[in-house]
Amino acid sequence: MLACPPGVRPNPDPLRSQVIAGDDYPTENPMTANDPDDSWAEYYQKVADRAPRELFRRLMALVEAGAPDAPRGQAIDLGCGDGTETLALLAAGWHVLAVDSSPAAIRLVAERARPLDAGRFQTQLAAFDEVILPPADLLYAGLSLPFCPPAQFSALWCKIRAALRPGAWLAAHFFGVRDSWASNTAMSFHTVEALHALLAGLTIVQWQEVEDDRPSAFEAMKHFHYFEVIARRSDSGESRHAGRGH
Repeated sequence: MLACPPGVRPNPDPLRSQVIAGDDYPTENPMTANDPDDSWAEYYQKVADRAPRELFRRLMALVEAGAPDAPRGQAIDLGCGDGTETLALLAAGWHVLAVDSSPAAIRLVAERARPLDAGRFQTQLAAFDEVILPPADLLYAGLSLPFCPPAQFSALWCKIRAALRPGAWLAAHFFGVRDSWASNTAMSFHTVEALHALLAGLTIVQWQEVEDDRPSAFEAMKHFHYFEVIARRSDSGESRHAGRGH
């Protein structure tokens, strides 16, 4: 049983929706920008028309291989950004809640969604400490969790774990402690040991640790250190580990 921080209840309220009519990083760290929403909006413009991220594509391949004909349930795109993965989930038949703290992101994903998907699509404009997550069969957090302030991460993670239905899929990026942004105290970074503690009780299906130096979308050179994790809540709740490549 996952223990929540004192005073935190996992997703206590009904779902509230607020609709506003290559794996890279933003132009600068939005946590230190003068206007974070402007920084994110610029980033979304720079990566417009990108393909779904590799982690997402691997997640979808696993879901399809495991149950190709099963009806798709509720998915959450936590930190939906430009909405690329949200649109891919909708195209695959999922009901999707797209969540982001950036008004620019919510506007963009709402504009990009097809009218015919309206019955399966909701958005939620919320910061990490305000997010409300419904029960879900799939939760994707692409390059978003590291931007949760450390003081809020435990409560957010409690909500994420509580939202996962039996058999649900979880795919997420986590930044490692040797990333070049690791000195930013407003962001969350994790060691291997800390990540295994967070994932305790889930089946780890895929695990990749990446560390290298290369250009990002806007920086001439950056030192990357991050983890790509795909995990699943088993029906029985028992913990198993498979496909760990570290």
